[in-house]
Amino acid sequence: MIKYIFISFFVVFSSFVVFNCMGNNLPKLNTESDTSHNKIINIEQFQVFPIKGSSETDEVKYERWLNIKKAFEYCIENKYDLYFPKGTYDVGVRNFPFRQEEGKGNQMKDCKSITIFGDGRGTILKTASVFGADVLQLNMVKNLTIKNFDITAKLSSTKKAGSNGISITNGFDNIVLDNIYIYNLPGIDKGNYIDGGKGLTLQFDPNIDSVKGSLLATNIKVKNCAYGFRFDAVSVSDILKGNINIKLQMEADRTFQGFSMSFGVPTENVKPGSKLVMDVDAVLTNSQQYVSFSRVIGGNYRFTLDKTIDNKYINKDQNNKVWYKADPLFFAFLSNYSKDTNTTIRGNVGAVDTKIWMGAVGSVVEPLNLKNRTENNIFNFDIAGISSDEDFKLIEYQGNSINNSKINFTPRTLKKKLTFEKIKKNNSIIIK
Repeated sequence: MIKYIFISFFVVFSSFVVFNCMGNNLPKLNTESDTSHNKIINIEQFQVFPIKGSSETDEVKYERWLNIKKAFEYCIENKYDLYFPKGTYDVGVRNFPFRQEEGKGNQMKDCKSITIFGDGRGTILKTASVFGADVLQLNMVKNLTIKNFDITAKLSSTKKAGSNGISITNGFDNIVLDNIYIYNLPGIDKGNYIDGGKGLTLQFDPNIDSVKGSLLATNIKVKNCAYGFRFDAVSVSDILKGNINIKLQMEADRTFQGFSMSFGVPTENVKPGSKLVMDVDAVLTNSQQYVSFSRVIGGNYRFTLDKTIDNKYINKDQNNKVWYKADPLFFAFLSNYSKDTNTTIRGNVGAVDTKIWMGAVGSVVEPLNLKNRTENNIFNFDIAGISSDEDFKLIEYQGNSINNSKINFTPRTLKKKLTFEKIKKNNSIIIK
């Protein structure tokens, strides 16, 4: 016990001395960032250096995290951008401290439009934990740019939680992400969901009354992760109360789901005309399930799909474990349900169970004023590949399926004979 007390005292005392000694010298750099007019601080000025060798103690990782936090707070206070040279920055069991701390209620953390940036490929932000630790958990932050990083995580147990790459949680506004490569994230199959393993994810607890604003994410690349992009919330009505404006340009390779948006049943009536403002360009390669919508309302989506490897590899992660045993299906697109979207999907998906599933949310009685059906959409499908079942499957429940939508198919999308008698009179269907 005395030994551990001494180590903890030494770490805290060392960090205090280093930071106070540096205070007389900061800032040293006068270079202007290419993303703002702020001057730049090198993280090394806060005694933060990449890992050396193959192992580090938890105390060393904690000291790195603590000094990164001090650098982050200093940069916000003084409006300096923060630069990480090449190397691996492992902070162990904690999320990187670019977040609002717990216990602040709904108060957003204003990052004063600073930029945190690395040297691109080879500047690695990493967590390593037993219980799961997201790398960047941008909890309730605004006015922040993060760019030019690699992101990964290591997990030493599969009994608890997985780790995500970038999680935007509960509240956000004016967040910019650019040139970020996210890879080999550990996800855990929990039986009825996958915990962790999400490259870029937005997640919201219920009834969080905070700003849900703008996100610009460009040049995002995800590889060997359960999800490329995942946006989920407990209730769709919570999401639609915000002024969400998202522009996303990304690529994902080797995922369970390349692009996924899934929201729970509404808990209150939704104001007419409420919708997400989303503009998405995504290239998805080698996904078991390429695009999945559930209660998605609003947005413009353009997806390019491709398949270069066999199915027996696509449904497994980089450790040759099946992504999700409870859901073995292969498909290009699932909509249960979507409304007011403009969605284009092109490319080749090889062998799948079904190319397109559309309609209701299974056998769910949708409460309040949202109807359980896909409606008011424009869909453009040009999907090569072979379906073992049908190319297009209708999801019906209590007379609900697809309504008032324009659906354009190319001939290669629909190779199997089918009719649209059930939805012809309520929709515009064109095959050419």
